[in-house]
Amino acid sequence: MGSAKQLLRLGDRPLLAHVLDNVRASSVAEIVLVLGFEAEAIQREIKLHDVRLIVNSQYRQGMGTSLKAGLAAVDPEAEGALVVLADQPLVRPGTLDRLIAEHQAGQAQIVIPTYRGFRGNPVLLDRSIFPELMGLNGDIGCRAVFGDHLDGIVKSPVDDVGILLDVDERNDLETLATPDGAWQARALLETAECGGQQVAAAEAQPELIVVGRDTLAMALARLGRILRFTVTAVDPLLATADFPAADRAAGGG
Repeated sequence: MGSAKQLLRLGDRPLLAHVLDNVRASSVAEIVLVLGFEAEAIQREIKLHDVRLIVNSQYRQGMGTSLKAGLAAVDPEAEGALVVLADQPLVRPGTLDRLIAEHQAGQAQIVIPTYRGFRGNPVLLDRSIFPELMGLNGDIGCRAVFGDHLDGIVKSPVDDVGILLDVDERNDLETLATPDGAWQARALLETAECGGQQVAAAEAQPELIVVGRDTLAMALARLGRILRFTVTAVDPLLATADFPAADRAAGGG
């Protein structure tokens, strides 16, 4: 981004301010905020009076170090932790409450929100898996341990497209900044899900769903076409023209 992503403005406030306000409006008991790059600038710009602030001096070694720093600071009486991302400003407070309620009802080890079948963030982690997460190193997030806890994962459906919307590029921010950006993304996902005759015709052959638009996703889509899969690209901020290897896309264009 060329600057601290947390301070990029969405409307009249920085991204991180939106995220913190959403968490404050939920039933989360405490907020542990982990900063790394440009930590001092972020502290000057955003009110952090009610958060437990942790500055991760090892942030250059990858996201795993920030995850560990945050979990180490969680109240020892807490039964779990929500890993909330600073670049997802549209996640609703009610979604956080839904994940907490799901955890309390069944004591799942991992609760993952889904929107119309697509997994998103944030995720809720039970304290029982904290020790494994504390062993992560480098640029590795909490999903690295999911494979060891398949029986302990609960997917919680939510009516919140915000769990799929993050800001990785400048044009992502520009899309979300439009007054109806989130609603446009919701409509596009619904269109892709109910694509009428085009979807019906594609059911005759196996389908490959590619989530994201990075280099690996593009390569998988091209491979899927070679193997005669129907390729569906999923990214709420995607324009169809941006993913030429896909037969259809849950995105714009």
